[in-house]
Amino acid sequence: MPTVSPERDRIILELLYGSGLRASEVIGVNVDDFRDEDAMVIRGKGRKERFVIFGEYAQAALSAWLTHSSRTARQDAA
Repeated sequence: MPTVSPERDRIILELLYGSGLRASEVIGVNVDDFRDEDAMVIRGKGRKERFVIFGEYAQAALSAWLTHSSRTARQDAA
């Protein structure tokens, strides 16, 4: 079972607050959904896709989470 990390929690909160996403939309986010360092594609109600931008705090949280998750994945593989 994956461990919960503060980096994961922070990116969840930053996306909810900084981009106006619904909780159900954030739950469904995958790494592949991030298109640029400040934008992503979200599948919302009715599975409609929309382009969402987010600010610098969410960008920093995303970077920290990606760094943490890749480090954790390498440790799990070893």
